[in-house]
Amino acid sequence: MAQPKHYESGGFPFFVESNCFERSTPFRNPVWARFFIWELGLLSSRDEVLLHAFVLMPDHFHLLLTLNQDNNEANISKVVKSLKGRSARGLNFIFEREGNLWQKGFHDRIIRVEKSIRRAIEYIHNNPVEAGLVKNPGDWPFSSYWAYADENRFKLPVRIVKPVLV
Repeated sequence: MAQPKHYESGGFPFFVESNCFERSTPFRNPVWARFFIWELGLLSSRDEVLLHAFVLMPDHFHLLLTLNQDNNEANISKVVKSLKGRSARGLNFIFEREGNLWQKGFHDRIIRVEKSIRRAIEYIHNNPVEAGLVKNPGDWPFSSYWAYADENRFKLPVRIVKPVLV
């Protein structure tokens, strides 16, 4: 099956989702989850993306990010491929395993309306609640929720750049 075409956003944020291979749940293991968060932190420190929000679930992730328009190398496909590839290679090496970690490809949507950006952030942060994993978004350890609710409580090694509208 052909992968969907990914378009450039013209400075608008991308809402990105990617699933684990065969909907496996490797990120139930907090060590695996922390490694992915570390890789996400490396991504967020590069100048090609502005990461606005994220959540890592047991079997998938959601990101809200904007490509840096000043960086001609920025490309959504390259960014997601890099994150997935680095995390898979690292985890396979650390845990001496082989095989796929991620499903091929990813889904993305360009968000152009302020209200939709707010909704995307709320959706991302409420994903663990909707999945029945926690009662409150702040109880889930692998999201950017606290970067919005109380920056002093956000302790993950990830740089969050809030959209100007928030």
